[in-house]
Amino acid sequence: MDRSHTPGWGHAALALTLFGLSPAANAQSFSCPIGREPACLDYGDRVVDSSAACFDTYQCNYEGFTCKSHLTDCASNYDSLQNEYNALVDKHNELIRDFNSIRDASLKMDETLRDMQDCVYQARTAEDARACAE
Repeated sequence: MDRSHTPGWGHAALALTLFGLSPAANAQSFSCPIGREPACLDYGDRVVDSSAACFDTYQCNYEGFTCKSHLTDCASNYDSLQNEYNALVDKHNELIRDFNSIRDASLKMDETLRDMQDCVYQARTAEDARACAE
């Protein structure tokens, strides 16, 4: 008797096919690279190397992705150094302005001195020499 056309066999074959394709069945089939051994982990199991550190649940800072790192301190130090640098640049620019102002005043005084020396040198009388100071 050919059972392939019997009403119960088709449904059983379909159920076996669907069960074989179910996520539970597929989840149990995985492969590992050569030289590796598969393992199943239970809740709370850990797979870490000897240098790993465990953190508290709420250990992450407000940035959300850095846990127990120096990123926040580094960013704060960077901001402080940036502010210090900007203050030094401002002070440097202020000193340059002061230097330029003093240099301009010195050049003007030097020019005035030369003009007065020329005037006194060319003066023929004491009255002409006094007029050079005016």
